[in-house]
Amino acid sequence: RIDWVSAGEPWLFQRALTLFGMYIRSGDVAWLRHAHRAAQFYGAHLGADGTFDLAAGDLKYAYGSALFLDLMLTGDTRHLPRIAAVARAGAGWGETYTARTGFWTERHQTYALLAALVAWEATGEAGHATRARTIVAETARQAREPVSGWAPEGCVLHTQDAHEGDGVTDPICSPWMSALLAEAMFRAYVHSQDRETLEFLAGLADFVRTTGSASDGGGLSPYYLVSSHRRDEPDIEHACDVDGLVA
Repeated sequence: RIDWVSAGEPWLFQRALTLFGMYIRSGDVAWLRHAHRAAQFYGAHLGADGTFDLAAGDLKYAYGSALFLDLMLTGDTRHLPRIAAVARAGAGWGETYTARTGFWTERHQTYALLAALVAWEATGEAGHATRARTIVAETARQAREPVSGWAPEGCVLHTQDAHEGDGVTDPICSPWMSALLAEAMFRAYVHSQDRETLEFLAGLADFVRTTGSASDGGGLSPYYLVSSHRRDEPDIEHACDVDGLVA
C-alpha cells in the first residue's frame, strides 16, 4: 500500500531498523526477512555522498544502524563502505549551534551523531570515535550554555526560525526531536560511561516534565515546539517518542 520502492518518505525514521525491531521483539523469521530485504534495498540506494538516493542530499535519510545490524546477522561486509559513506555525510553537519547558524534541528544532530557512532562500532576507526565524542560533548555543553545569553532549560535551545524557517527568533526546543537525540546520546553513553552524558539526559527529562508538556484534557502531551519563552500546540502524535525520552 505504501510506495517504498520509488518514494523517499516511507524510509524516514529508519524503516529497515523498525522492521528489525519487529523481528527482535517477536522472533518471527518473517520479520527478519522483511528487515533484511529492506536493509539490502536501502544499502543499494545509498549514493556516494552517503545519502539515500530517493531523498538525495538529505541527512534525515542517512542511516547506518540497519546496515550494521544486517552485517552482524548475515556477515554481508558490502555494508561497511556504505556505513562509512553515511559517516561522511554526517561529518558535513555543524554540531555547534550559534546565533549565526541558519538551519538547525535536534533530529539532524541525532543523525550526525549516529552516523559517526555506528561507523565506529562497525569499523573501530578512531576518527569516527573522535567525531562522535565531539558531537556528544558539544550537545551537552550547549544544553548547559545556551547561546545569546538564554538561561539553560535542559534542552539545546535554538531559535524557532532555525528550526522552522518562519522568522520567529524566540528560543525553542523540540521534545520529539530531543527524544531522537536522547536515544543517540544514550547509545554513546553505553560505550563511554560518561557522567556528563547522563546529566544531559536527566536534564532533558526534567525539561519535558516541567516545561515541555501539559494537560491535553485526557492526560499529558508534549508540545511540538516549546521553551519557557514560547509554547506551540500540543503534539499528541509524538507523545510515545517523548515518553521514551522520559523513561
